[in-house]
Amino acid sequence: MLGRIHLLRRDFDEAARCLDLSLDLCTRSQWLALLPWPQALRREVELGRSNPAGASAFFDQAFARACQLGDPCWEGMSARGLALVAEAAGESERAFEILADARIRCNRLADPYVWLDAQCELGRCHGHPDTAIWAGLMGSLTSRTGMKELMARSLLHAEALGDESAGQAARLLGAEIDNPALAVLLGR
Repeated sequence: MLGRIHLLRRDFDEAARCLDLSLDLCTRSQWLALLPWPQALRREVELGRSNPAGASAFFDQAFARACQLGDPCWEGMSARGLALVAEAAGESERAFEILADARIRCNRLADPYVWLDAQCELGRCHGHPDTAIWAGLMGSLTSRTGMKELMARSLLHAEALGDESAGQAARLLGAEIDNPALAVLLGR
């Protein structure tokens, strides 16, 4: 976010420094699900420096990774960059098409991980018949995006719905996560 602030202020050197650090941290920590955000912003720095050719391939890479992850926010951010590259190349109509697609991508899911955990918890408390479906959606989303803590929580929901092996998996996964609140849920 510091890189984005510097980018918005058009302080391209400081933005590049912060975003390069972010990219390095993501790579070293194997947070590949987070890479599209700093990748897209870093390439926007190159656009700001009037280097659209240097930005284009990297926006393509960020967009492809975001699509592979299925993350609407990252897809939208990367697509935004592709639109800026198209505009810089004088392809305004293509830029508008890309932005229209980006808007659809961003709006297809409203960060479901924010509400799926609460929905599963309430569903369990009230015996809602769709709780297993919601827990499955949460598990699918979190496994694709590398959100380990939320994956552990989705497994705990599945365990509460009768899947004993899910509870074992939650405890194995949760052992790697330093969160006292999760430790209580896992019975540690």
